[in-house]
Amino acid sequence: MKGSNLTELYQQARQLLKERKVTEAVEIYQRIIGTKPTEKKAHTGLATVFFQLKKIPGSDRALQNSLQAFPGRCLSLHQHGSHL
Repeated sequence: MKGSNLTELYQQARQLLKERKVTEAVEIYQRIIGTKPTEKKAHTGLATVFFQLKKIPGSDRALQNSLQAFPGRCLSLHQHGSHL
């Protein structure tokens, strides 16, 4: 996936969240992850959305997936999670 495509998808996700179309935003993040599993921003975005929805298991699962995908970045992900 090209950088410009990623940028467009992130913009779509943000717009959908502003419009409170959370399910569609989740689908965008999952699409990004499905195409590019190493995209940290999508994993943390997904975790944030689940947390905001009070879907703690989903949020926890998304953060755990991030930790597995980015073991060297555990501290930054932990810090991100602590601010959710």
